[in-house]
Amino acid sequence: MRYCCLNLTSNLRLLFRLLLLILLPLFSACGGDYDGYGQMDASKFEGAQGNYLYVNEEGRAKYQADCAGCHGSSGEGSPSGPSLVACPSCISQSVLELKIAQTMPTDNPADCDGECAFNTAEYVMNVFNGIMLLTSEQALTGIDVLSPTQTLRKASLNLAARLPSAAEVDTVSAGGEGALDAVLDTILNEEAFYDRLKEIYNDILLQDKYLDSENALNLLRDGEYPDRRWYSALGLLDKEGPNYDNPLYYKLRAYTNDAVGREVLELIDYVVRNNKPFSEILTADYTMVNAYSAKTYGVEGQASFRDFDTIEYPAYPDDPTHFQPVRITGIPHAGVLTSVMFLNRFPTTSTNRNRHRSRMVFDIFLDTNILALEGSRPGDAIDVSGETATLDNPQCTGCHLVMDPVASTFQNWDYLGRYRPSSENNNWYTDILARGFNGVAMPLSGNSNSSLQWLGKQMAADPRFSLATVKTIYKGLSGQDPLQTPTTKDTDSAEWQAYLAQQVTFKNIAHKFRESGLNFKVVVKEVVKSLYWRAENLQPGANAEIHRNMGSARMLTPEMLDRKITAVLGVDWNYSSGRYHWLTERRSDSLRQLYGGIDSDTVINRIEDPNGLMVAVQNRMASEMACKVVSRDFFKPTAARLVFPYVTNASMNEAAIRNNLRYLFWSFYGQELSNDSVEITAMLQLFNTVRSEGLQSLVIDNGWTNNRLSSPCRLRNNPETGEALSSENYIELDEEYILRSWQAVLTVMLADYQFLYE
Repeated sequence: MRYCCLNLTSNLRLLFRLLLLILLPLFSACGGDYDGYGQMDASKFEGAQGNYLYVNEEGRAKYQADCAGCHGSSGEGSPSGPSLVACPSCISQSVLELKIAQTMPTDNPADCDGECAFNTAEYVMNVFNGIMLLTSEQALTGIDVLSPTQTLRKASLNLAARLPSAAEVDTVSAGGEGALDAVLDTILNEEAFYDRLKEIYNDILLQDKYLDSENALNLLRDGEYPDRRWYSALGLLDKEGPNYDNPLYYKLRAYTNDAVGREVLELIDYVVRNNKPFSEILTADYTMVNAYSAKTYGVEGQASFRDFDTIEYPAYPDDPTHFQPVRITGIPHAGVLTSVMFLNRFPTTSTNRNRHRSRMVFDIFLDTNILALEGSRPGDAIDVSGETATLDNPQCTGCHLVMDPVASTFQNWDYLGRYRPSSENNNWYTDILARGFNGVAMPLSGNSNSSLQWLGKQMAADPRFSLATVKTIYKGLSGQDPLQTPTTKDTDSAEWQAYLAQQVTFKNIAHKFRESGLNFKVVVKEVVKSLYWRAENLQPGANAEIHRNMGSARMLTPEMLDRKITAVLGVDWNYSSGRYHWLTERRSDSLRQLYGGIDSDTVINRIEDPNGLMVAVQNRMASEMACKVVSRDFFKPTAARLVFPYVTNASMNEAAIRNNLRYLFWSFYGQELSNDSVEITAMLQLFNTVRSEGLQSLVIDNGWTNNRLSSPCRLRNNPETGEALSSENYIELDEEYILRSWQAVLTVMLADYQFLYE
């Protein structure tokens, strides 16, 4: 939770009640003296200030002796054993007790039943799933959340780059939480959502490194793809030839290169768009092409493509944004894993032996940070003498037992991302563990030339895949990293309770994700409806440490701010030419990276806290857009206005101005205010003060009248068509200083953190 940006409402109380109902089974069979309302014999509990966790000492001893090796000393899980925080068997103590009695420990299932199973289950339930047994007062107060309509507005901007329609607002306002899902379903089927989806995944897969020029095509080899630069043979650059067409050449090159460069992101788009199980991004036996990259891969006959709405070149009518699945001859496709773009973005060497690729697979798709596993590294001055330290040295094997079998499954793919069947690749190393996953060796029969297909299926079935997906979407929507497992082992500390609360939320969402058949849109909706996205304000007296990371008031990325400007104002912030957007262009003179964006190449981490240069960009945007939008919005018919639907450019009616300010606070900030609120009264005072002082400056001593808008703020051309207006339709005079007063109001509102954060 970022306290500087939170403005939070009491509707969270309802959600917290629902959370307690979800968690109630965790405490329903705990034994002891728990009565369900937090009244316990304090002598049996650890904790302070009323936040107690019952600790079964016999269960603790058994767990640490026989379970911690696989499940982690704090129940956080490891590559050899799943987490026990909100685990599938942790729905109640009785279910977990039966699971332990029948199957644990795996090497001797009969070792712990009866009282042993009871004690161990009670310890796991209370300590790892205890999320503080809050008193009723603590549970129902402390955090406010966005109302259903505020949640809708925030989701519409974040996911669909628009404000919700009046009909959508009315539907959710009348139907409350129950109506939100249906409207979100509509949003998640809009084209803008799929663009947002690719943006989220590019932040971690970094595929946009290969856009522009021939950056993607250069990664393909003529031996495998002799037509990779098919457009070069058309003679389009030959000034003396009959086919000379320089602009067409560069268009075809861009259509082809960028399609190859984004095939991984287009696969994710295709899977989600068609409501396929999201695991198909790892198991798909196809790749994605448009009409132009299909020529590169020699698969033109496998698919048909949509045409442009307006065809400029009859010989090339195909819309480059339309992608279709195809199979490339001789390639055992396994979704993302076998893409040349993915393999090159996360490369290998003869000494690395695909370990980097393995680490990224675990990190991105399995919520496992190999570098955080217990063990030592050569830089820690450990003894790595001997020929096979990764196999023999206990300080090394903890990581390599997990990482190396997966690294070996990439052995049919070389450092250039080229496929090499086993018959051509007999030189795989003998001093690295054989192909496998999660302690299971890969059967060679039927898999020796397609081990990544086997790996993809194993990963898709692993519960960590669903949890990794939830965390990716949480990060993408909120801008915040999930909480890491605390280093402290004090499980009743606020730090641990905050971690547990978040883990339970994420794992409940992951469970719904699996129950839905891995429908990706379920994850998006559940994250949007969670406390971790909707929390708005931390009330006085609430435990800030426990509730930290609730709420998602994030500084908008350059792309998100650019879309919000257009959605809220109806006007783009672009270069004077009108072609390029200041915040999003891949040009050296754009403001994208200056404002914290990434290039997916050398700059791969977004700046999340503003610096002085970024504040200067914010102020420039606010000033320029306030100037630009006033005349353009007043030019529109009243019903079509996005900024001034309740006033005219000559209106000084206070009630109308208050109505319009109330509307602006909603569209800019998502605040639901009354016309006589303190915020609206303060903004009205600013309007009146600017106008009063402006009127005094209209007539200068030498007789010159200051009654015109500054040049960039005037309107002499139709803002939609660009056609010149007749002089009587110009908007350039401001004799009552009303337009400039509105410019002042908009400048202040656009520069406010509530607009820049969402």
